[in-house]
Amino acid sequence: MPRKDYLELAGDGIYRIVLGLLYKVVLSTYVYQILLALSNTGTVVYSIKYMYLYTLYLFF
Repeated sequence: MPRKDYLELAGDGIYRIVLGLLYKVVLSTYVYQILLALSNTGTVVYSIKYMYLYTLYLFF
């Protein structure tokens, strides 16, 4: 593989990694803010919402 092609592919890869990190920070911050806004009522619905939001927070 020529050097020019390799550098182009490496640049694309670095761009995608940085973009993914940006998505992670933005989405996890958004999900965390929703988690903080939930009021602990102790109901099953609260537990399910918390479970799914916490899973999304860990995923991102």
